[in-house]
Amino acid sequence: MEKGRTQCITATEHLNELIPGDDLPDDFPLYDFTKIPESAFKAGHEKRLYPYLCEAINTATDDSRLQIRDTGDWPEKGDGSIISQKRPDLGMYESGTLQQHELTKKDRKRSTANKKRFKWASRLQWALLRVFIEVKTYTDQTAPFFGSDSDASRMSRGQIAEYIAEIMVRQHRTHVYCVTIRKNTALFMLCDRAGIVACHEFDYIQDPRTFLTFFYRLGRMSDAQLGFDTTVRPVVADHPDLTALAAFKKTIKLPHHQRYYTEAFESGAAWPIQHVTVTEGQKKYRYLIGRPRHITTSPFGRGTKGYVAYDPVNNVLVFYKTYWRPDTKGITPESDIYRTLNAKGVSNVATLLCGGDVSSDSPSDDGATTVLQRTRAQKYLPRHQTPRVHHRLVLKEVARPLEEYENSFELCRATYGALCGHESAYSKAGILHRDVSSGNILIDDSAVDANGKPQPRGMLNDWDMSKTEEQLREGPSQGGRSGTWIFMSGLLLNYPRKPFELSDDMESFIHVLLWNSLRFHEHTFTGRDVELSSLVHSNYEAYHDQGADIFGPKEKMTTLQAGIVRWNVNQQICPAFHQLIIDLIALCKTHYDAVDYTALEKYGAQKDLPSGQADEALIDVAAATAGLQPPRRRSNKASVRTVAPAVVFPPPEPLLASHDELMEVLFNAISRADLRWREKDKIADQLKRLRLPGMKETSKPSSVPQSPRLPGSTAGRKRKAAVQPAEPGRASVKQKMADQSSKSRRTADSRSWSNLAELKRG
Repeated sequence: MEKGRTQCITATEHLNELIPGDDLPDDFPLYDFTKIPESAFKAGHEKRLYPYLCEAINTATDDSRLQIRDTGDWPEKGDGSIISQKRPDLGMYESGTLQQHELTKKDRKRSTANKKRFKWASRLQWALLRVFIEVKTYTDQTAPFFGSDSDASRMSRGQIAEYIAEIMVRQHRTHVYCVTIRKNTALFMLCDRAGIVACHEFDYIQDPRTFLTFFYRLGRMSDAQLGFDTTVRPVVADHPDLTALAAFKKTIKLPHHQRYYTEAFESGAAWPIQHVTVTEGQKKYRYLIGRPRHITTSPFGRGTKGYVAYDPVNNVLVFYKTYWRPDTKGITPESDIYRTLNAKGVSNVATLLCGGDVSSDSPSDDGATTVLQRTRAQKYLPRHQTPRVHHRLVLKEVARPLEEYENSFELCRATYGALCGHESAYSKAGILHRDVSSGNILIDDSAVDANGKPQPRGMLNDWDMSKTEEQLREGPSQGGRSGTWIFMSGLLLNYPRKPFELSDDMESFIHVLLWNSLRFHEHTFTGRDVELSSLVHSNYEAYHDQGADIFGPKEKMTTLQAGIVRWNVNQQICPAFHQLIIDLIALCKTHYDAVDYTALEKYGAQKDLPSGQADEALIDVAAATAGLQPPRRRSNKASVRTVAPAVVFPPPEPLLASHDELMEVLFNAISRADLRWREKDKIADQLKRLRLPGMKETSKPSSVPQSPRLPGSTAGRKRKAAVQPAEPGRASVKQKMADQSSKSRRTADSRSWSNLAELKRG
């Protein structure tokens, strides 16, 4: 769990400031924790403690909306879990939902658990879980916060983060409450997209009133207080929108829309269908959503989720995106960016239907009826974390991710389309995307040509990191770089404080093609996984710290400077694609030849001089060589110090400083009739099974955008990074590196095979 994301306050402060509600009545019969046998507190015997804790908590919630259940031995069935393959020890569900999670007779018969637990036993259902409780009976080494920094303690933090992230993905939440119990101590937590505010551990045996007050208040909270986005509600079984949804399935024509429909709306009880209400001014729009297509698995940061949604009014599929945007000056909400792009007639971008910041439809604690959904944890955290506001938008087009391209020709044509969208936005609206990546390019199969015939087009998506030219002149709004790690330009990675320029986006388009050539096409390292893993790491995913800065792989920049890549796409199978890559690398070399590296030095590594040495200290060469004699000549030949003047070449040009050269190279490649593009030159993902050097497995989740294990997905096993997960925005670039390595190794680019982070920096 990232440092600076957690803070502890006293239990009293936690109750007073973060847990709204009434106190326990003065005459409330407090549970006598002293009757719990000592054996229940012994290390490794924590399950003996579960029935007593359930009995105690139930005294505070018995007549409330929540009920306590023991979930420690009964994980969710099926493929519902996205992040954690574990299960919380105890959990709280809505009262009246027992039939949806109670154990079956077969479950009880097969279980080897202590029969005393069966009174409270339930199967874990992430979609229904309201609060989780983690129980430990080990020493101080397992304290998750502000105690030991042992492996066990880090594992405890990672486990908590996994559970929080799982609930955030599976439900529509603004925040999550949870509890950890370690022997005779407990701590409460409020977790949102900014971080975690916990209370200091306290002895609940000695102070049962504080312990039970927490649960007493939880059980009597409103939906909004408990942490639900109240604009999203379960659809009642007989609602006419469900009837319309079922009938709509028969009318779907595009194959990928049929697949997306099945994934979204036929994934069972683990992903219940919900009504979402989007408000824009005085207008309200309703949609049905189910299982998301894209998620981020970090509990912190943007928390982006994307859904294929059904519009029951217009009887069409649309795309619904929700995320927590930075609430800071200089960053424009994405829905407003789309409004500008659409109003200016920018081509090859999605069409906004509606969107804006999200207000709760329930009154706030102070009685206000319209309250934006905002994070609260940042007020307490030791390091500055940007406050966040819940934001959503609905787009007309439901497109394929770039990685679902059929062949290298479609890859290049779609990339060219996205490049056209980038140029159009820059020239017509003065907006620079700043996060060009494979995951942000889509293929729109609903597009038609001038004659009305189907003509798939590439679109540039996800404009939430974009800025106008004026905003760029004002400098960083959150500090750091913008972009997705493996697609960032070599200059940005090696000069981390360099201002973002158009050429950085242009280079990112080239990395999109290079990256996909490594993933899906036969090349020099096909079948040589160890060497391929090393290549990917050294060119795209490596990083190192230097002071406050984090630098990317040097080899990415030196490769482009030299104009030579270490791999070649198979020329026999992909002749045109092979030549295009050669041309693109030559274009990069010419651009890099024109770079003024002296001017960039101030944005690179800070060179610390030895203590007491002045910057201008230079060797006095004349004094140091005063006693040396020049060499004596042993021949009568004239000195050859002067040579013929060198041939003068014209100065190199920064060819990526505009769209022109890259657009011309790409257009020529996909339009020339004499080039040979094969229909079937794409192979299975070669990066999915790789494990990179230097990466250790840990239990930490990270914020990698990914697909939630969709049916039929070829997504690989998640690799968890040794780097700490960080928020997009003020996140560490370690996360950014971790982020996108994953983001692009999956079957939907934003679905990464490695569980690193999607680092976007503002």
